[in-house]
Amino acid sequence: HEGPIFGVPLITLADTGLAIQELEWALKAGARCIGIRPAPVPGYRSSRSPGSPDLDPFWARCAEAKIFVNLHLSDSGYDAHYRRWSGGEGKENGSFQKSDPLIDMLDPMGRPISDMVSALIGHGVPDRHSDIRFVSVENGSSWVQPMLRTFKKVYGQLPKSFARDPVETFRRHFFVVPFYEDDIRWLADNLGSNRVLFGSDYPHAEGLGQPLDFLHELKGFDASETRRIMSDNMQG
Repeated sequence: HEGPIFGVPLITLADTGLAIQELEWALKAGARCIGIRPAPVPGYRSSRSPGSPDLDPFWARCAEAKIFVNLHLSDSGYDAHYRRWSGGEGKENGSFQKSDPLIDMLDPMGRPISDMVSALIGHGVPDRHSDIRFVSVENGSSWVQPMLRTFKKVYGQLPKSFARDPVETFRRHFFVVPFYEDDIRWLADNLGSNRVLFGSDYPHAEGLGQPLDFLHELKGFDASETRRIMSDNMQG
């Protein structure tokens, strides 16, 4: 597989200057994208938003390089929320065998990525960096519809707090890798098929044993849409 496979360097945003140094190293080494944990940015005194102005030099370099900023499922610290309700350990701490349905009912996958996207858009990162491109990976897509409903509501209440409609900002700057169980037709209809990406990371949650079986989930899509989702969108 030499040649077609590219590693994804993970970068912490805790120190903006060091993050830029690491980004430059990754770009020089041939990185096609970078990975950022979908979570509040850790700091010396407290956490902060990924949309904090002090991070603008980092986002500006990402936009200039025209790379994908990969927001991959991670330990985002949300197990603390589950522990407050249950007093037990959560999925992010490795307790995958737990049978407590509350873990999944509290949406441990959708909440962190939804919050991350909301912080990036709500605090204006795409408005200040018009070429920035984010992609959500291994988070599925069930979180997209409720998040967009919230965006619509908040924009209706506080239109002057946004440079433009946050729903349109999401459609313009974000790509989504859905799980095969998700409603991919809805996702393509509401974001555009040019914003949906095929994921094949078997045996992780979005993968299938035979990756091209994903084509069965695209019945009803025309040939151009299928090509975009399976290939072209990632290369563009």
